Amino acid sequence: MQMTKDTHQPSAKALSWTRYWRSGFKNTCFFADKAFSVESDWQAYFSSAATGTKIIDLATGNGAVAWIAAGVARDSNRDVAIVGVDFADINPGDVANVDVELLPRVTFVGSTDLTELPFSDAEFDFASSQFGFEYAQESAALLELKRVLKPGGKVRFLIHASEGAVHEASTQRLRRARLMLESGQIIPLLEELAKAASNGSASRITKIQKRISAKVDLVGRKFKQLPADDLVFELCREAKMFVTAVGQAPAAELSARVRYLAEEVRAYTLRLNAMQQAARNAGQMQELCQSADVLGFTLSNYEAYYIDNQQVGWIFLTQIP
Repeated sequence: MQMTKDTHQPSAKALSWTRYWRSGFKNTCFFADKAFSVESDWQAYFSSAATGTKIIDLATGNGAVAWIAAGVARDSNRDVAIVGVDFADINPGDVANVDVELLPRVTFVGSTDLTELPFSDAEFDFASSQFGFEYAQESAALLELKRVLKPGGKVRFLIHASEGAVHEASTQRLRRARLMLESGQIIPLLEELAKAASNGSASRITKIQKRISAKVDLVGRKFKQLPADDLVFELCREAKMFVTAVGQAPAAELSARVRYLAEEVRAYTLRLNAMQQAARNAGQMQELCQSADVLGFTLSNYEAYYIDNQQVGWIFLTQIP
């Protein structure tokens, strides 16, 4: 397995995804603000991987699909090599809650553009991707994938749908995240409080603390129907702790915490905006199939993928002749 590659300075987008995956999240599968599982479908796909098969999982993140492939190989007592690659600087074995028996079955390669895979020609038998391939440069990524797949190599991707429920959920989450950054909202108020704490203005501190508490109550009422893990509630919890910490924690520590929170929210908006741009409609999926066939793949096709009667994405299938 060839593993040499050029090193590049990570972009803001890559850094935002690095922050996300290092937080321990396994995937980005949610719709209508509810998580969903596609494990059984991936298990079916990998069930035909015989001993000696090599699988590449593109835009693997924290290995949601790669771990499924590893589980199928273990449960069927087959020796299958699995490699997960991602544009972000990932280290899933350290942050993801994974069955320790699966750890040695998967190799992860971070900081890797899908257009520059550090592998030999005709190395892999299967390729997978879950809400990831669509972020790459399509034609260049397809050509690179074709290079590293063996004759007969199979491809299955789950791709964001612009008409889908995942897209709608990410749109709403993006609006809420951007709202938290606007003047008078939680992040700017916390920045004001940190500044007041540094200046030692007791009356100013008290005034801002009251404004933050009122804002937290308002946000809680406005978004009370959302799941408890939504960003706005995480910020509300942080804001409550922050208000209490003023006068107890060093001002420099409070300022650093606010900067971190602001960076987290901005990184979050970058990721969701990228998801919006990556989502495909039916016409674009048809174009993807046509591009794949022109570039040397065969039998390229797609179909809508549904959970609870709601479309959450597209399944793209193709293979090497």
